[in-house]
Amino acid sequence: MIKIKGPDLPALLFILGVVVMQFIKRGVDRTVLLLALLFFFIIGTFWLLGSLQEPIFYHLVGREYHPQVNVISFFCIIPLLVGYVAGLSRWRPQVVLSVATVMYGLFFAVAAILLTVPGIGLPGATPSVNNLLGWAFFAITKTYGSLMVTLFWTYATSITTVESAKLSFPFITTCAQLGSLAGATLVRVGSDCGIPFLVGGAVGGMGVILLSLYLLRDVVVGNVAAVGKPSAGIFEGFWLLVRHPYLRGVLVVSTGYLIITAFFDYQLHYLAHQIYPTIEEFAWFKGVYGQWVNGVTLALALVGTGWFLRHLGVAACLLVYPLLTAACVAVAWSFPTLWVIAAVMVCIRAFSFGFNNPTKEIVYIPENEEVRFKAKGWIDIVGYRAAFAAGAQMISWIAQPYQLLINASAGLSLVIIAIWGYYAWIVGRHFKKTQSGRDFGR
Repeated sequence: MIKIKGPDLPALLFILGVVVMQFIKRGVDRTVLLLALLFFFIIGTFWLLGSLQEPIFYHLVGREYHPQVNVISFFCIIPLLVGYVAGLSRWRPQVVLSVATVMYGLFFAVAAILLTVPGIGLPGATPSVNNLLGWAFFAITKTYGSLMVTLFWTYATSITTVESAKLSFPFITTCAQLGSLAGATLVRVGSDCGIPFLVGGAVGGMGVILLSLYLLRDVVVGNVAAVGKPSAGIFEGFWLLVRHPYLRGVLVVSTGYLIITAFFDYQLHYLAHQIYPTIEEFAWFKGVYGQWVNGVTLALALVGTGWFLRHLGVAACLLVYPLLTAACVAVAWSFPTLWVIAAVMVCIRAFSFGFNNPTKEIVYIPENEEVRFKAKGWIDIVGYRAAFAAGAQMISWIAQPYQLLINASAGLSLVIIAIWGYYAWIVGRHFKKTQSGRDFGR
């Protein structure tokens, strides 16, 4: 039985209070409520599984293979991207999302069972590079977040009008942030119940996702993509990035922080595994960390991002995040302890989710459909995973001795931030010119 103790009760009450306030403030209809429920469980199950991926991998495979599994995760997303494009060319987004949910649900249900089997799962486990369950669990969890979130927004925009989206999407994203906070909290309060139990809870959440999709089965709006049309070439978005320097700038602004995040992500888990050696303690730490990331992100999204955008503008806001990241790198370099690095990661990730992501999404609004749908897909799906994999690969070269990792990752981070800041200035300048109606000669 899960025991709610310490600061977890106020955290859960806070989640409930925010949801109730949102329901009272907005006259949301049935479709919006179901979309919010759907996204709540997509994000919630991802954060639940994401909080478990390192504890499971470290105990089944070994900490030293962490950089390599992040690289492998990148290559796993490529066939899923092909399936995503092919599926949407033949079926409605709801069908593709339902099939993906069933496939992930079956995998994690089998994984939950195998985790209880001695010699394969966690009982009496000795880390081994040959443990395929550990490799598969980590890699599939990484793809789950990328694919399911992209599919959700493809589906949501296909059944929502522009006028409705302006009112409903902020509410839906707020509920998603609550889902991530709830998933992290469940890991924290349920770690004593066992890791297989928590994985089973994620499978139950996927059941709610399917139920939500079933209840939405009759919702159709005129902008649903035609079924059976030949799909655009999968590489069209890639060639747009190659041909247009400005889009390469958007790619850097969107993904530059992920290379730096990969550096500190490894340091965070390296130190946490030393201080919290059992899998239950490690999972508890990941739950606490997830609570802080998502709590700060939620607070920032509710009270901070809009104020900055109104008072500074998009161009200036694009520069705020690299400057903040540079300050975080300096702090982590000076005080490389677990909780300092955890605080730095909370800051970097919260400002990414709650500040940088909404800001960079605005720069797509003046662009044509080719950019918004083809190039953006490559940036959001492939670019994100490729940037994190690049950071992981660099770690594999500098991981030992640990002091080398601290110094080299800080130096590389500052170089990346300099490049990122330059492109943030270019993208912001382009956005201003686009808004003023000038031709910028792309």
